[in-house]
Order: sequence, then C-alpha cells, then structure tokens
Amino acid sequence: MTTPVVVVIDGCGTGCARACFEKADVPMKIYLVLTEPGIEKNSDMALETEDVVKVKEAVKQAA
Repeated sequence: MTTPVVVVIDGCGTGCARACFEKADVPMKIYLVLTEPGIEKNSDMALETEDVVKVKEAVKQAA
C-alpha cells in the first residue's frame, strides 16, 4: 500500500492547518503558506486566477 501525498496549505503564518495535521499525527509531504508567494489573506475567499496559478506552481515545485 502506498502512502498518500498530503499537501497542507495554510492561509497565513499562524499555521492552523499545520497544527491540526500535526495534532492528528498525519504526516505532511508538502506544506505551504499562501502569504509566502505573495498572496494576501482575505476573509471573503475571493480568489484571483493568478493566485491559483501561484499555488499550483508552488505545490509542483515542492513535490
């Protein structure tokens, strides 16, 4: 059985998603913080296409 690749993405440096996965003892293969590639945190989840592309590229580079 192969281990799934788990990608954890946090919206900011506080790391809430990471903390949840660590508490559940789920190993993360890739961890990203969206503010690091210059994506601004917002509360309305209005995503710009260019931001989605940035995240996809960051995941590919980290893999």
